[in-house]
Amino acid sequence: MIVERIPVGVNETNCYIVAEEKGRQGVVIDPGDDPRVILERSALLDVFIARILVTHGHWDHIGAVREIKEKTSADICCHRDDLPLYEALVEQMAFMGLAGQPPPPVDTFVRDNDTIAVAGLQFTVLHTPGHSPGSVSYLIDGVLFCGDVLFEGGGVGRTDLPGGSASRLKTSITDRIFSLPPETAIYPGHGPKTTVGKERSANLLLF
Repeated sequence: MIVERIPVGVNETNCYIVAEEKGRQGVVIDPGDDPRVILERSALLDVFIARILVTHGHWDHIGAVREIKEKTSADICCHRDDLPLYEALVEQMAFMGLAGQPPPPVDTFVRDNDTIAVAGLQFTVLHTPGHSPGSVSYLIDGVLFCGDVLFEGGGVGRTDLPGGSASRLKTSITDRIFSLPPETAIYPGHGPKTTVGKERSANLLLF
């Protein structure tokens, strides 16, 4: 399996291209900005983008969804509870002093424990709210893409933004993520990758 990390935008949000080694069909997770860079990297890897997986609806994770959709016709997958955030992309960006266009409609609303299949790839959806109401993580073959739920070194996502909840975030992390095998690799929305085992120890001070 190919996992390509591309930091994009002013927040250096991690966008990921995930694809099969053979056949090279795959997904883009959280295209937050720099669509040209994302598309050029996918072309260099010879990856056909079939789906756009959104971990949550904050502007720095969805800012390039429109451009990727227009160039690839990939299905956009997002949790329904984050639809208000997703649809408020322009307003979110304006608050940050940035210009943006409305995102295209969501094609598939994902739910907890759904399976998303792309060729030989099988992603399991984990609903992990707290940073946002509809935040989800995508699990595949011992690898978790968790958006802004938690970060390397014991960091966790903010809960002071609209729809955030510290208690829900704690439950998401302890019940859904820390219950995974310790060797599970975590690819967060910002910063370097880590593992469940490492963060389980690091987060003891927080929880």
